[in-house]
Amino acid sequence: MADLTVAKTILEQLGGEHFVAMTGAKDFVGTEDSLTFKVGSNPKHVSHVRVTQTPGDLYAVTFFRRGKAPQIMDGICCDTLQEVFTDNTGLYISLRASGKTVRELSAVISNQLSSMMNLHRFTRSPRRRGRAESAALRGPSPSRS
Repeated sequence: MADLTVAKTILEQLGGEHFVAMTGAKDFVGTEDSLTFKVGSNPKHVSHVRVTQTPGDLYAVTFFRRGKAPQIMDGICCDTLQEVFTDNTGLYISLRASGKTVRELSAVISNQLSSMMNLHRFTRSPRRRGRAESAALRGPSPSRS
């Protein structure tokens, strides 16, 4: 059985439970010297990330994108691991990392939700009407003589 100490350390250095919650990371696979996981939807279309410990206690981080060659970044220090992740995925690891106050983030989320609701309102298919309701909307029919 593999020793997962390095994989657990990598996850803690990324941010642990907060990292998982903020990024939608899942399907973790740990080995003796690496941690690979799938990330949630992100602006840079990264699907998976592999963080591998290299000699000298540095990291090599590989970003996998759909339809593109993997991007490998070598010589990453544990202090900059979170920053490298955010720069290459567009996902913030914590609310503090976004550089915005809670009030500013709340306003952004509120605006995004209202625009989604407006979009939903205009893209919904119209409700079907019954015969009686359609006739009432048309008004009285002209009398035939």
